[in-house]
Amino acid sequence: MKLYMKDGKINLLFIDFVIREDICNFNCKYCLSNEFDNNSHNDKKRNEAIVYERNSELAKRLNQVMEKILKLFDAPILRISGGELFAIKNIDEFLRKQTHFKAIQVITNGSLLDRQLLDKLIKVKNCQLHISLDGNTLQQNQFRIGNKRANDKLLANLELAYSYGFEIEVGSVLTNVNTGSYLSFLEYLQRYCGKIKAYPFPIRGKIREKYFPYQHQIEQFETILKRYSEFQNVLPSPKYIEEVINVLRQKRELPCVIPKVMIQLFDNGDIVPCPNCWTNKIGNILNDAPNTIVKNMSNDKIYKLFLKDKPRLPYCHSCMTSLDIINLYFSNHMSFQDIVQLPLYANPEIQLILKEFKSHMKG
Repeated sequence: MKLYMKDGKINLLFIDFVIREDICNFNCKYCLSNEFDNNSHNDKKRNEAIVYERNSELAKRLNQVMEKILKLFDAPILRISGGELFAIKNIDEFLRKQTHFKAIQVITNGSLLDRQLLDKLIKVKNCQLHISLDGNTLQQNQFRIGNKRANDKLLANLELAYSYGFEIEVGSVLTNVNTGSYLSFLEYLQRYCGKIKAYPFPIRGKIREKYFPYQHQIEQFETILKRYSEFQNVLPSPKYIEEVINVLRQKRELPCVIPKVMIQLFDNGDIVPCPNCWTNKIGNILNDAPNTIVKNMSNDKIYKLFLKDKPRLPYCHSCMTSLDIINLYFSNHMSFQDIVQLPLYANPEIQLILKEFKSHMKG
């Protein structure tokens, strides 16, 4: 793969940082973490204190990983998740230190977003939230939670985060319990006056066949597309909904550039080429020399497979996430004006990187 090098660093759009993916207060039926063995949480880590504070093992490791990653890579967006990131005590202190980034998007299940936490997060420069929520009813959320009280709490926390002024994405996994009623969730989100954007995407992974939407439920998205003008304030783009339908119909043909514009980083230092499919490790920022990582990214054959004009790997055929906005932009299905209207890409320096990467890819 031809790397975009600038000022001696590998330039990216995103760094996707996964911290203690084994620590979560939910037990979602379709969680992908259990499907991939990346050994990033070994027995030693399991016994460490789940707290970010001075001299804690976790804090020392996170600081070291981020210090080294920023010496080799430059990216304007930090996308960060767990597990459930906010299950790590004082993790907001780590977020506050990441002043290098023009946007910090925290992926969360939303269950811990109380006033005490939000008071801290609002002080994190350029912080945005991506909240995983499959709908506004217990029926729609049943693969994530088990009772109405928990459902009500998630909705209350969403409303609370909105009241603080955060830019919010809602990521919804489309299954056979929410796809057929997703339009009603969009109607629910309209109360937030366009400050919350919904990013629905089909279920992925080995569990996909068990919970995949039925054909008659998929028709709901045909209706949503036809009525897009009614929901444009809560959806990212009509082209995004078209791609949702393509993947639901198992007809994905959209090329993917995600491994070219981002890496996934684990808190043990491991780097993998795709945040959606934990495949080949291309290096470890704590253990490998920078030139080794550069060489691996330049030569690893997995990149050729990921970056084909049409999806080639079996996993890629059924893959879609909110990150496909990037693919729509770089394949000219979305204009520059369309993508920079979305809060995650609105910062002028992020806009500049988008233009530079498009020129780089043409070259």
